[in-house]
Amino acid sequence: MAINTADNKRMDGYERREQIISVAMRLFEKGFSEVSIGEIADAAGVGRPLIHHYFGTKRDLYLEVVRRLSHIPAVVPAGIRGDSLDDRIEASIARYLTVAWRHRNIWVSTIAIDSGSSSDDVGRIMREADQLAVSRMLDALAIRGDGPKEQKLAVHMLAYGALAKLASRLWLKEQSLTRDEVQLLLTSTLRTIVVDVAGLG
Repeated sequence: MAINTADNKRMDGYERREQIISVAMRLFEKGFSEVSIGEIADAAGVGRPLIHHYFGTKRDLYLEVVRRLSHIPAVVPAGIRGDSLDDRIEASIARYLTVAWRHRNIWVSTIAIDSGSSSDDVGRIMREADQLAVSRMLDALAIRGDGPKEQKLAVHMLAYGALAKLASRLWLKEQSLTRDEVQLLLTSTLRTIVVDVAGLG
């Protein structure tokens, strides 16, 4: 559905840019090749030159959408509260799964990207997102410091991130796991990594 052009006129540059990204995020769920700049412009209620002004090409806009979605795991733990490590783990994973479900179509496409074999730009975005997700998750779990245990835990968390992506795909796309099963798998594995493997928590 197109955005009201009268509302558009009252937007500043930042708001208009965010609006375009929001529309593109929704439309790209159909697939990159199935969406044109013209379709995005029409749905956002702006002219195509404005999209080119803010983002350049359709691929550049798509990369920005990938960046936003790939950073979801990093944003999700923000503001997590809990009296115990178990509470914080449970709440973090529950919020992650809720956001993944909300954006499930394009999220499945995003987590399928192999950061080691994809294009330089996409691979870089995914690697940055993985590192940021680890940092934010450790903050959410109230695990801080840069000692040997914390550094090793950060490496373990990168491997855990790969498990979280695969489990999400098995739930959202393959439907061979339920949400409850994914929640149990990710929470129990994360607790084992933090407590038993890293010796923290």
